[in-house]
Amino acid sequence: MPPNRVLPKPPPTRDPNGLNSHLTIQFPDVLAEQNSPKSLDIIWDCSEIWYSCWSACCYGLLTLFTGPCIASVWACQFAYVAFAHVWCLSPILINVRLCMFDCLQRGVRSVINCCIVPWTTACGSFFHLCPVKRKPLIPAPEVKKPPSPEIMIVIPKGKDVSKSIKRQLGLFMR
Repeated sequence: MPPNRVLPKPPPTRDPNGLNSHLTIQFPDVLAEQNSPKSLDIIWDCSEIWYSCWSACCYGLLTLFTGPCIASVWACQFAYVAFAHVWCLSPILINVRLCMFDCLQRGVRSVINCCIVPWTTACGSFFHLCPVKRKPLIPAPEVKKPPSPEIMIVIPKGKDVSKSIKRQLGLFMR
């Protein structure tokens, strides 16, 4: 009975948001051969192995020697951005909002009243003189009225037949 082998856990995803998904460059993405002039299969397979090994080796060496330094530079940069926002930019914006909002509001209102309101009023006056005919874009469907109920006249026996008919017809004519 063969021994139970435990498979290693897959490595954690280091790019969960896919920021560098465009950098997955494999051997066929870089080198390709036509069908007619082609190298030996063993050469092609060895070249693919060498490409993968050297790519991983060079990337590993570059990250070994420069990765910590570059990570430190970016950490300092983002720390500075956070510091600037928390300690400088946010208080300045709050100060401007508190002190200058009323002045800015008056200034913007004056610019709107001086520049935009006369222009829109003139356009409104121009278009006010244009006749407008209102038609529905889509004709309304005809609504069929239900048929009126049949008029049933009861003719009484006796001498007041005409009065009874007139009275019954008068009920339906109202």
